[in-house]
Amino acid sequence: MPLCLDEIVIWSRSFDEYINFLDLSESDLQKKILAVADGASSFNCEARQRGYNVTSLDPLYKFSQSEIKKQIIKSCEQIYPQIVKNKNDYIWSYFKSPDHLKKYRMDVMKNFLDDFIQAESMERYIAGEIQDLPFKKRSFDIAIVSNFLFLYSDRLDLNFHIESITNLLYVANEVRIFPLQGNLKNSPKYITPVINYFRRLGFSVRIKKVNYHFTKGANKVLIINKARYEERVRALPLDASISLYLSPS
Repeated sequence: MPLCLDEIVIWSRSFDEYINFLDLSESDLQKKILAVADGASSFNCEARQRGYNVTSLDPLYKFSQSEIKKQIIKSCEQIYPQIVKNKNDYIWSYFKSPDHLKKYRMDVMKNFLDDFIQAESMERYIAGEIQDLPFKKRSFDIAIVSNFLFLYSDRLDLNFHIESITNLLYVANEVRIFPLQGNLKNSPKYITPVINYFRRLGFSVRIKKVNYHFTKGANKVLIINKARYEERVRALPLDASISLYLSPS
């Protein structure tokens, strides 16, 4: 089904936020990073300015700068009143107030849009889907997913989560996902099955508390890597039993 821009909620996040909620060290930042569902964040822009190698992937990037800007503003008009209304659901330390948060998000949006229209940015912002990654095996060291997957567990089923993570582990040696809380302010029921599934395959899987806590309860990142897994991972369509085809290197 074609992506409809009007259906997308865009809430821009910064490089500093990514560093904190994905627990990215300076050593991590020296690696090749794939940022999936990166939206209108300024992570790519600010990473490039610091000399880091980041590629962003999101279906959003098939739209023009003006179209994206219009939808960002529309999204802010939808989200901001809800944050003010539910102010007690958030921890106001990183952001000092709803007004501070709103200004911060709009500043991040501007950084993203200014970078997005640059000619050379076409190599860094790839229009694509997590279900069909346009990259070769082990193209990246780390794949990060910000505010997708578990966040939308009310819409995306277990098969989708496992297939998506499998795809990411085909193109990257490590996957990090934040947050581990759903839009309904609960812990998604898929976290335990996902952890068990990839541990059974021999991956190193852990949940780590991070130095970022804005939405109450959302302060942990899931990290999956190939520390104990040396075979090639190849994603195939998953059947009802969530089967995975593995072929040796």
